[in-house]
Amino acid sequence: MTDELAEHLNALARDDNYRVDSVLKESALECTQRVFFTGANGAEMGPFIRKRFDCDAGLGLAYERLLAAQQTGRRFLHLPRILDCYCAGEQRVVVMEYVPGETLADLVYRLDPSPELAARVFPQLCRAVRELHESFDPPIIHRDLKPSNVIIADESLTVIDLSIARTYDDEAEDDTKHFGTRAYAPPEQFGYSQTDTRSDVYALGLLLYFCLTEKTPDAQARRHDFASPLIPEPLRRVIAHAAAFDPDQRFSSVDELQGAFEQAIGLVKAEAGTAGASEAHAFRERGLVSCEPAAIALPNDTLAAQDPRAYMSESAKADASAANAPAGAGTDVSAQTFARDNSPAHVAPVRKRPSRAFATARNVVVLLVFGIFFAVVTEMIFLPRPGQIDEFAPLWLRLASNYTLLFLFLGPAFYLALDRRRLKERFPRLGACSRKRELLLCLVVATVGFVAVGIMSQFYPSS
Repeated sequence: MTDELAEHLNALARDDNYRVDSVLKESALECTQRVFFTGANGAEMGPFIRKRFDCDAGLGLAYERLLAAQQTGRRFLHLPRILDCYCAGEQRVVVMEYVPGETLADLVYRLDPSPELAARVFPQLCRAVRELHESFDPPIIHRDLKPSNVIIADESLTVIDLSIARTYDDEAEDDTKHFGTRAYAPPEQFGYSQTDTRSDVYALGLLLYFCLTEKTPDAQARRHDFASPLIPEPLRRVIAHAAAFDPDQRFSSVDELQGAFEQAIGLVKAEAGTAGASEAHAFRERGLVSCEPAAIALPNDTLAAQDPRAYMSESAKADASAANAPAGAGTDVSAQTFARDNSPAHVAPVRKRPSRAFATARNVVVLLVFGIFFAVVTEMIFLPRPGQIDEFAPLWLRLASNYTLLFLFLGPAFYLALDRRRLKERFPRLGACSRKRELLLCLVVATVGFVAVGIMSQFYPSS
Protein backbone atom coordinates (compact mmCIF):
# COMPACT_ATOMS: atom_id res chain seq x y z
CA MET A 1 0.00 0.00 0.00
CA THR A 2 2.87 2.36 0.82
CA ASP A 3 4.46 1.69 -2.59
CA GLU A 4 1.16 2.35 -4.35
CA LEU A 5 0.71 5.64 -2.50
CA ALA A 6 4.28 6.69 -3.30
CA GLU A 7 3.77 5.89 -6.98
CA HIS A 8 0.49 7.81 -7.00
CA LEU A 9 2.08 10.90 -5.41
CA ASN A 10 5.02 10.65 -7.81
CA ALA A 11 2.61 10.55 -10.80
CA LEU A 12 0.74 13.61 -9.52
CA ALA A 13 4.03 15.49 -9.08
CA ARG A 14 5.11 14.64 -12.63
CA ASP A 15 1.73 15.76 -13.90
CA ASP A 16 2.08 19.15 -12.21
CA ASN A 17 5.40 19.80 -13.98
CA TYR A 18 3.66 20.42 -17.30
CA ARG A 19 2.24 23.77 -18.36
CA VAL A 20 -0.73 23.54 -20.69
CA ASP A 21 -0.19 25.70 -23.78
CA SER A 22 -3.40 24.80 -25.61
CA VAL A 23 -6.17 22.18 -25.67
CA LEU A 24 -6.22 20.47 -29.08
CA LYS A 25 -9.11 18.07 -28.54
CA GLU A 26 -11.48 17.39 -25.69
CA SER A 27 -14.29 14.90 -25.15
CA ALA A 28 -15.91 13.05 -22.27
CA LEU A 29 -13.29 10.27 -22.40
CA GLU A 30 -10.17 11.99 -23.73
CA CYS A 31 -8.34 15.30 -23.63
CA THR A 32 -5.38 16.17 -25.86
CA GLN A 33 -3.15 19.08 -24.85
CA ARG A 34 0.00 20.74 -26.09
CA VAL A 35 2.22 21.19 -23.04
CA PHE A 36 5.67 22.37 -21.97
CA PHE A 37 7.74 20.73 -19.23
CA THR A 38 8.73 23.25 -16.56
CA GLY A 39 11.90 22.53 -14.57
CA ALA A 40 12.66 23.49 -10.98
CA ASN A 41 14.60 26.55 -12.18
CA GLY A 42 11.69 27.74 -14.34
CA ALA A 43 13.24 26.65 -17.65
CA GLU A 44 10.88 25.02 -20.11
CA MET A 45 11.25 22.20 -22.61
CA GLY A 46 8.84 21.32 -25.35
CA PRO A 47 6.37 21.42 -26.82
CA PHE A 48 5.01 17.94 -26.09
CA ILE A 49 1.62 16.30 -26.53
CA ARG A 50 -0.16 15.10 -23.41
CA LYS A 51 -3.22 12.88 -23.62
CA ARG A 52 -5.47 12.15 -20.68
CA PHE A 53 -7.89 9.21 -20.76
CA ASP A 54 -10.58 7.97 -18.44
CA CYS A 55 -9.08 4.74 -17.05
CA ASP A 56 -12.43 2.95 -17.29
CA ALA A 57 -12.73 3.68 -21.03
CA GLY A 58 -9.87 1.37 -21.95
CA LEU A 59 -8.30 3.98 -24.23
CA GLY A 60 -4.59 4.67 -24.74
CA LEU A 61 -3.32 1.18 -23.91
CA ALA A 62 -1.39 0.95 -27.19
CA TYR A 63 0.83 3.81 -26.04
CA GLU A 64 2.06 1.67 -23.14
CA ARG A 65 3.06 -1.12 -25.52
CA LEU A 66 4.83 1.39 -27.76
CA LEU A 67 6.69 2.92 -24.82
CA ALA A 68 7.79 -0.52 -23.57
CA ALA A 69 9.14 -1.36 -27.03
CA GLN A 70 10.97 1.97 -27.32
CA GLN A 71 12.50 1.50 -23.88
CA THR A 72 14.13 -1.73 -25.09
CA GLY A 73 15.91 0.27 -27.78
CA ARG A 74 13.58 -0.40 -30.71
CA ARG A 75 13.24 2.45 -33.19
CA PHE A 76 10.13 3.25 -35.20
CA LEU A 77 10.40 5.51 -38.22
CA HIS A 78 6.74 6.41 -38.53
CA LEU A 79 5.37 6.43 -34.98
CA PRO A 80 5.70 9.18 -32.34
CA ARG A 81 8.24 8.79 -29.55
CA ILE A 82 6.52 8.16 -26.21
CA LEU A 83 8.13 9.92 -23.25
CA ASP A 84 5.99 8.84 -20.30
CA CYS A 85 2.90 6.84 -19.33
CA TYR A 86 1.42 7.01 -15.83
CA CYS A 87 -1.85 7.13 -13.93
CA ALA A 88 -2.91 10.33 -12.14
CA GLY A 89 -6.01 9.75 -10.08
CA GLU A 90 -8.63 8.10 -12.29
CA GLN A 91 -6.90 9.13 -15.51
CA ARG A 92 -4.31 7.43 -17.70
CA VAL A 93 -1.78 10.02 -18.90
CA VAL A 94 0.52 9.73 -21.93
CA VAL A 95 3.22 12.26 -22.82
CA MET A 96 4.82 12.06 -26.25
CA GLU A 97 6.81 14.13 -28.71
CA TYR A 98 5.08 16.88 -30.63
CA VAL A 99 5.25 15.99 -34.35
CA PRO A 100 5.49 19.15 -36.51
CA GLY A 101 4.32 19.26 -40.09
CA GLU A 102 1.10 19.33 -42.07
CA THR A 103 -1.62 16.73 -42.10
CA LEU A 104 -2.32 14.60 -45.13
CA ALA A 105 -5.54 16.59 -45.49
CA ASP A 106 -3.58 19.85 -45.68
CA LEU A 107 -1.03 18.37 -48.08
CA VAL A 108 -3.68 17.13 -50.51
CA TYR A 109 -5.45 20.48 -50.27
CA ARG A 110 -2.24 22.39 -50.99
CA LEU A 111 -1.02 20.22 -53.88
CA ASP A 112 -4.34 18.92 -55.25
CA PRO A 113 -5.14 15.19 -55.45
CA SER A 114 -3.38 13.17 -58.14
CA PRO A 115 -1.84 9.75 -58.85
CA GLU A 116 1.60 11.43 -58.59
CA LEU A 117 0.91 12.53 -55.03
CA ALA A 118 -0.43 9.09 -54.13
CA ALA A 119 2.67 7.46 -55.64
CA ARG A 120 4.88 9.41 -53.27
CA VAL A 121 2.80 9.26 -50.11
CA PHE A 122 0.80 6.03 -50.07
CA PRO A 123 3.69 3.50 -49.96
CA GLN A 124 5.15 5.39 -47.01
CA LEU A 125 1.76 5.38 -45.31
CA CYS A 126 1.59 1.62 -45.78
CA ARG A 127 5.03 1.25 -44.20
CA ALA A 128 3.84 3.27 -41.22
CA VAL A 129 0.87 0.98 -40.60
CA ARG A 130 3.04 -2.08 -41.15
CA GLU A 131 5.19 -0.94 -38.22
CA LEU A 132 2.14 -1.34 -35.99
CA HIS A 133 1.16 -4.68 -37.50
CA GLU A 134 4.54 -6.34 -37.98
CA SER A 135 6.59 -4.96 -35.09
CA PHE A 136 4.25 -6.18 -32.36
CA ASP A 137 2.96 -9.64 -31.51
CA PRO A 138 0.01 -9.63 -31.38
CA PRO A 139 -0.26 -6.71 -33.83
CA ILE A 140 -1.54 -3.26 -32.88
CA ILE A 141 -4.55 -2.19 -34.96
CA HIS A 142 -4.80 1.57 -35.31
CA ARG A 143 -8.59 1.74 -35.99
CA ASP A 144 -8.64 5.51 -36.62
CA LEU A 145 -6.62 6.06 -39.79
CA LYS A 146 -7.81 9.27 -41.47
CA PRO A 147 -6.20 12.29 -43.20
CA SER A 148 -5.90 14.34 -40.01
CA ASN A 149 -3.98 11.53 -38.25
CA VAL A 150 -1.14 11.45 -40.80
CA ILE A 151 1.56 14.11 -40.35
CA ILE A 152 4.04 14.83 -43.17
CA ALA A 153 7.10 17.04 -42.80
CA ASP A 154 10.18 17.23 -45.04
CA GLU A 155 11.23 13.60 -45.53
CA SER A 156 9.15 12.01 -42.77
CA LEU A 157 5.64 10.63 -42.41
CA THR A 158 4.20 9.90 -38.96
CA VAL A 159 0.95 8.21 -38.00
CA ILE A 160 -0.42 9.75 -34.83
CA ASP A 161 -3.33 9.28 -32.39
CA LEU A 162 -3.26 5.68 -31.15
CA SER A 163 -6.00 6.51 -28.65
CA ILE A 164 -8.40 3.81 -29.80
CA ALA A 165 -5.78 1.40 -31.14
CA ARG A 166 -6.16 -2.09 -29.75
CA THR A 167 -4.42 -5.45 -29.65
CA TYR A 168 -5.92 -8.27 -31.67
CA ASP A 169 -7.36 -11.02 -29.46
CA ASP A 170 -7.78 -14.47 -31.05
CA GLU A 171 -10.52 -15.40 -28.58
CA ALA A 172 -12.64 -12.23 -28.91
CA GLU A 173 -15.70 -12.24 -31.18
CA ASP A 174 -15.99 -8.46 -31.48
CA ASP A 175 -14.52 -5.25 -30.08
CA THR A 176 -15.45 -4.26 -26.56
CA LYS A 177 -15.70 -0.59 -27.54
CA HIS A 178 -16.87 0.80 -30.87
CA PHE A 179 -15.02 4.00 -31.73
CA GLY A 180 -13.58 5.58 -34.84
CA THR A 181 -14.33 8.05 -37.59
CA ARG A 182 -17.29 6.58 -39.45
CA ALA A 183 -16.19 7.64 -42.95
CA TYR A 184 -12.92 5.65 -42.67
CA ALA A 185 -13.90 2.90 -40.19
CA PRO A 186 -14.78 -0.58 -41.52
CA PRO A 187 -18.15 -2.21 -40.78
CA GLU A 188 -16.70 -4.63 -38.25
CA GLN A 189 -15.60 -1.70 -36.12
CA PHE A 190 -19.23 -1.00 -35.32
CA GLY A 191 -20.15 -4.42 -34.00
CA TYR A 192 -20.18 -6.82 -36.95
CA SER A 193 -17.10 -8.71 -35.77
CA GLN A 194 -13.69 -8.15 -34.18
CA THR A 195 -11.32 -5.77 -35.92
CA ASP A 196 -7.99 -7.11 -37.15
CA THR A 197 -5.22 -5.94 -39.47
CA ARG A 198 -7.64 -6.03 -42.42
CA SER A 199 -9.60 -3.25 -40.69
CA ASP A 200 -6.61 -0.95 -41.22
CA VAL A 201 -6.39 -2.22 -44.81
CA TYR A 202 -9.94 -0.94 -45.29
CA ALA A 203 -9.02 2.51 -43.94
CA LEU A 204 -5.88 2.65 -46.10
CA GLY A 205 -7.97 1.95 -49.19
CA LEU A 206 -10.18 4.93 -48.36
CA LEU A 207 -7.13 7.10 -47.67
CA LEU A 208 -5.92 6.22 -51.17
CA TYR A 209 -9.32 7.35 -52.47
CA PHE A 210 -8.83 10.64 -50.60
CA CYS A 211 -5.33 11.14 -52.08
CA LEU A 212 -6.81 10.77 -55.56
CA THR A 213 -10.01 12.82 -55.13
CA GLU A 214 -9.68 14.97 -51.99
CA LYS A 215 -13.15 13.74 -51.06
CA THR A 216 -14.31 11.96 -47.94
CA PRO A 217 -15.64 8.58 -49.14
CA ASP A 218 -19.41 8.31 -48.79
CA ALA A 219 -22.15 5.80 -49.52
CA GLN A 220 -22.51 7.03 -53.09
CA ALA A 221 -18.82 6.45 -53.80
CA ARG A 222 -19.14 2.88 -52.51
CA ARG A 223 -22.28 2.24 -54.55
CA HIS A 224 -20.35 3.23 -57.69
CA ASP A 225 -17.42 1.03 -56.61
CA PHE A 226 -15.26 4.16 -56.17
CA ALA A 227 -15.39 5.06 -59.86
CA SER A 228 -14.31 8.65 -60.52
CA PRO A 229 -12.84 10.62 -63.44
CA LEU A 230 -9.93 11.39 -61.09
CA ILE A 231 -9.09 7.72 -60.40
CA PRO A 232 -7.35 5.58 -63.06
CA GLU A 233 -8.96 2.16 -63.38
CA PRO A 234 -6.02 0.11 -61.98
CA LEU A 235 -6.06 2.25 -58.81
CA ARG A 236 -9.84 2.06 -58.55
CA ARG A 237 -9.60 -1.73 -58.44
CA VAL A 238 -7.06 -1.51 -55.64
CA ILE A 239 -9.38 0.74 -53.61
CA ALA A 240 -12.42 -1.47 -54.21
CA HIS A 241 -10.49 -4.59 -53.17
CA ALA A 242 -9.09 -2.94 -50.03
CA ALA A 243 -12.47 -1.49 -48.97
CA ALA A 244 -14.60 -4.60 -49.51
CA PHE A 245 -17.43 -4.96 -46.98
CA ASP A 246 -16.40 -8.52 -46.09
CA PRO A 247 -12.92 -8.63 -44.51
CA ASP A 248 -12.28 -11.96 -46.24
CA GLN A 249 -12.59 -10.20 -49.61
CA ARG A 250 -9.93 -7.60 -48.81
CA PHE A 251 -6.16 -7.81 -49.12
CA SER A 252 -4.96 -10.08 -46.36
CA SER A 253 -2.29 -7.63 -45.19
CA VAL A 254 -0.98 -4.11 -45.69
CA ASP A 255 2.07 -5.58 -47.43
CA GLU A 256 -0.22 -7.18 -50.05
CA LEU A 257 -2.10 -3.90 -50.45
CA GLN A 258 1.16 -2.01 -50.93
CA GLY A 259 2.35 -4.49 -53.55
CA ALA A 260 -0.92 -4.21 -55.48
CA PHE A 261 -0.76 -0.42 -55.35
CA GLU A 262 2.81 -0.31 -56.64
CA GLN A 263 1.87 -2.65 -59.45
CA ALA A 264 -1.17 -0.53 -60.34
CA ILE A 265 0.70 2.77 -60.25
CA GLY A 266 3.34 1.18 -62.49
CA LEU A 267 0.66 0.38 -65.05
CA VAL A 268 -0.76 3.90 -64.81
CA LYS A 269 2.66 5.48 -65.32
CA ALA A 270 3.50 3.16 -68.19
CA GLU A 271 0.25 4.09 -69.93
CA ALA A 272 1.01 7.78 -69.44
CA GLY A 273 4.16 7.32 -71.54
CA THR A 274 6.70 10.09 -71.90
CA ALA A 275 4.19 12.68 -70.65
CA GLY A 276 5.09 11.52 -67.16
CA ALA A 277 8.43 13.33 -67.22
CA SER A 278 6.83 16.75 -67.65
CA GLU A 279 4.20 15.87 -65.03
CA ALA A 280 6.89 14.94 -62.53
CA HIS A 281 8.69 18.23 -63.19
CA ALA A 282 5.46 20.17 -62.70
CA PHE A 283 4.80 18.23 -59.50
CA ARG A 284 8.21 19.18 -58.12
CA GLU A 285 7.55 22.80 -59.06
CA ARG A 286 4.41 22.72 -56.89
CA GLY A 287 6.55 22.07 -53.86
CA LEU A 288 6.05 18.44 -52.79
CA VAL A 289 9.08 16.89 -51.14
CA SER A 290 9.01 13.12 -51.22
CA CYS A 291 8.52 11.52 -47.83
CA GLU A 292 11.35 9.11 -48.47
CA PRO A 293 13.02 9.90 -51.79
CA ALA A 294 14.99 6.70 -52.15
CA ALA A 295 11.95 4.55 -51.48
CA ILE A 296 9.16 6.54 -53.11
CA ALA A 297 10.68 8.54 -55.98
CA LEU A 298 9.51 7.16 -59.29
CA PRO A 299 12.11 6.13 -61.91
CA ASN A 300 12.72 7.60 -65.32
CA ASP A 301 9.53 7.42 -67.39
CA THR A 302 11.36 6.15 -70.47
CA LEU A 303 12.49 3.13 -68.50
CA ALA A 304 9.01 2.67 -67.08
CA ALA A 305 7.45 2.77 -70.55
CA GLN A 306 9.67 -0.21 -71.47
CA ASP A 307 9.09 -2.11 -68.23
CA PRO A 308 6.28 -1.12 -65.85
CA ARG A 309 7.82 -3.31 -63.14
CA ALA A 310 10.48 -0.64 -62.66
CA TYR A 311 7.97 1.07 -60.39
CA MET A 312 7.35 -1.99 -58.26
CA SER A 313 8.82 -3.43 -55.09
CA GLU A 314 10.24 -6.95 -55.19
CA SER A 315 6.99 -8.39 -53.83
CA ALA A 316 4.97 -6.51 -56.45
CA LYS A 317 7.27 -7.80 -59.21
CA ALA A 318 6.63 -11.32 -58.00
CA ASP A 319 2.89 -10.68 -58.18
CA ALA A 320 3.26 -9.31 -61.70
CA SER A 321 5.18 -12.40 -62.79
CA ALA A 322 2.48 -14.61 -61.27
CA ALA A 323 -0.16 -12.62 -63.11
CA ASN A 324 1.52 -13.39 -66.44
CA ALA A 325 1.92 -17.09 -65.69
CA PRO A 326 -0.45 -19.63 -67.26
CA ALA A 327 -3.66 -20.27 -65.36
CA GLY A 328 -3.34 -23.08 -62.83
CA ALA A 329 0.41 -22.59 -62.34
CA GLY A 330 0.17 -21.05 -58.91
CA THR A 331 -1.24 -17.80 -60.28
CA ASP A 332 -2.33 -15.13 -57.79
CA VAL A 333 -5.87 -14.21 -58.79
CA SER A 334 -5.65 -10.70 -57.36
CA ALA A 335 -2.44 -10.08 -59.27
CA GLN A 336 -4.16 -11.18 -62.47
CA THR A 337 -7.05 -8.84 -61.73
CA PHE A 338 -4.78 -5.81 -61.41
CA ALA A 339 -2.55 -6.72 -64.34
CA ARG A 340 -5.26 -7.15 -66.99
CA ASP A 341 -7.19 -4.42 -68.82
CA ASN A 342 -4.14 -2.18 -68.83
CA SER A 343 -4.77 -0.40 -72.09
CA PRO A 344 -5.10 3.42 -72.05
CA ALA A 345 -8.82 3.10 -72.82
CA HIS A 346 -9.37 1.66 -69.36
CA VAL A 347 -7.75 4.57 -67.55
CA ALA A 348 -10.17 7.40 -66.74
CA PRO A 349 -8.91 10.83 -67.76
CA VAL A 350 -7.80 13.08 -64.91
CA ARG A 351 -9.81 16.28 -64.75
CA LYS A 352 -7.72 19.42 -64.33
CA ARG A 353 -8.73 21.43 -61.28
CA PRO A 354 -8.36 25.16 -60.63
CA SER A 355 -5.16 26.13 -58.86
CA ARG A 356 -5.25 27.11 -55.19
CA ALA A 357 -4.36 30.70 -56.07
CA PHE A 358 -7.28 30.90 -58.50
CA ALA A 359 -9.61 29.32 -55.92
CA THR A 360 -8.52 31.81 -53.26
CA ALA A 361 -8.99 34.76 -55.63
CA ARG A 362 -12.41 33.44 -56.59
CA ASN A 363 -13.48 33.16 -52.94
CA VAL A 364 -12.21 36.67 -52.20
CA VAL A 365 -14.28 38.09 -55.08
CA VAL A 366 -17.41 36.17 -54.01
CA LEU A 367 -17.07 37.30 -50.39
CA LEU A 368 -16.40 40.88 -51.50
CA VAL A 369 -19.59 40.91 -53.59
CA PHE A 370 -21.52 39.41 -50.70
CA GLY A 371 -20.10 42.12 -48.42
CA ILE A 372 -21.36 44.81 -50.82
CA PHE A 373 -24.83 43.23 -50.82
CA PHE A 374 -24.73 43.07 -47.01
CA ALA A 375 -23.81 46.76 -46.76
CA VAL A 376 -26.57 47.81 -49.19
CA VAL A 377 -29.22 45.72 -47.40
CA THR A 378 -28.14 47.04 -44.01
CA GLU A 379 -28.44 50.61 -45.29
CA MET A 380 -31.92 49.87 -46.63
CA ILE A 381 -32.94 48.54 -43.22
CA PHE A 382 -31.77 51.48 -41.14
CA LEU A 383 -32.11 54.27 -43.76
CA PRO A 384 -35.16 53.36 -45.85
CA ARG A 385 -35.58 55.42 -49.00
CA PRO A 386 -38.87 57.13 -49.97
CA GLY A 387 -40.98 54.76 -52.02
CA GLN A 388 -39.21 51.66 -50.65
CA ILE A 389 -41.73 48.81 -50.28
CA ASP A 390 -41.04 48.43 -46.55
CA GLU A 391 -40.52 52.14 -45.92
CA PHE A 392 -43.18 52.29 -43.21
CA ALA A 393 -42.57 48.82 -41.73
CA PRO A 394 -41.25 48.65 -38.15
CA LEU A 395 -37.51 48.09 -37.72
CA TRP A 396 -37.84 44.49 -36.54
CA LEU A 397 -39.85 43.57 -39.63
CA ARG A 398 -37.34 45.24 -41.96
CA LEU A 399 -34.53 43.38 -40.20
CA ALA A 400 -36.31 40.02 -40.49
CA SER A 401 -37.42 40.35 -44.10
CA ASN A 402 -34.28 41.90 -45.59
CA TYR A 403 -31.79 39.61 -43.86
CA THR A 404 -33.95 36.58 -44.68
CA LEU A 405 -33.83 37.68 -48.32
CA LEU A 406 -30.06 38.11 -48.16
CA PHE A 407 -29.04 34.98 -46.22
CA LEU A 408 -31.71 32.44 -47.17
CA PHE A 409 -32.68 33.48 -50.69
CA LEU A 410 -29.40 34.91 -52.06
CA GLY A 411 -27.03 33.14 -49.63
CA PRO A 412 -27.21 29.69 -51.31
CA ALA A 413 -26.18 31.24 -54.64
CA PHE A 414 -23.11 32.81 -53.01
CA TYR A 415 -22.31 29.49 -51.30
CA LEU A 416 -22.41 27.61 -54.60
CA ALA A 417 -20.17 30.24 -56.19
CA LEU A 418 -17.43 29.58 -53.62
CA ASP A 419 -14.58 27.11 -54.04
CA ARG A 420 -15.61 24.82 -51.17
CA ARG A 421 -12.72 22.34 -51.03
CA ARG A 422 -11.19 23.73 -47.85
CA LEU A 423 -14.59 24.05 -46.19
CA LYS A 424 -15.45 20.44 -46.98
CA GLU A 425 -12.19 19.22 -45.53
CA ARG A 426 -12.83 21.07 -42.27
CA PHE A 427 -16.34 19.62 -42.06
CA PRO A 428 -16.32 15.95 -43.21
CA ARG A 429 -20.14 15.71 -43.20
CA LEU A 430 -20.23 18.53 -45.71
CA GLY A 431 -17.51 16.84 -47.75
CA ALA A 432 -19.57 13.65 -47.94
CA CYS A 433 -22.47 15.57 -49.51
CA SER A 434 -22.65 15.11 -53.28
CA ARG A 435 -22.96 18.09 -55.62
CA LYS A 436 -26.52 17.13 -56.56
CA ARG A 437 -27.50 17.00 -52.90
CA GLU A 438 -25.80 20.34 -52.26
CA LEU A 439 -27.70 21.90 -55.14
CA LEU A 440 -30.98 20.42 -53.91
CA LEU A 441 -30.42 21.66 -50.36
CA CYS A 442 -29.53 25.15 -51.60
CA LEU A 443 -32.67 25.17 -53.74
CA VAL A 444 -34.79 24.18 -50.74
CA VAL A 445 -33.22 26.89 -48.54
CA ALA A 446 -33.72 29.54 -51.24
CA THR A 447 -37.35 28.49 -51.66
CA VAL A 448 -37.96 28.69 -47.92
CA GLY A 449 -36.36 32.15 -47.85
CA PHE A 450 -38.45 33.37 -50.79
CA VAL A 451 -41.69 32.10 -49.21
CA ALA A 452 -40.77 33.59 -45.82
CA VAL A 453 -40.10 37.03 -47.35
CA GLY A 454 -43.39 36.80 -49.27
CA ILE A 455 -45.27 36.07 -46.05
CA MET A 456 -43.58 38.88 -44.14
CA SER A 457 -44.30 41.36 -46.95
CA GLN A 458 -48.01 40.90 -46.28
CA PHE A 459 -47.51 42.66 -42.95
CA TYR A 460 -45.97 45.83 -44.45
CA PRO A 461 -48.14 48.85 -43.63
CA SER A 462 -49.17 50.89 -46.68
CA SER A 463 -48.46 54.22 -44.98
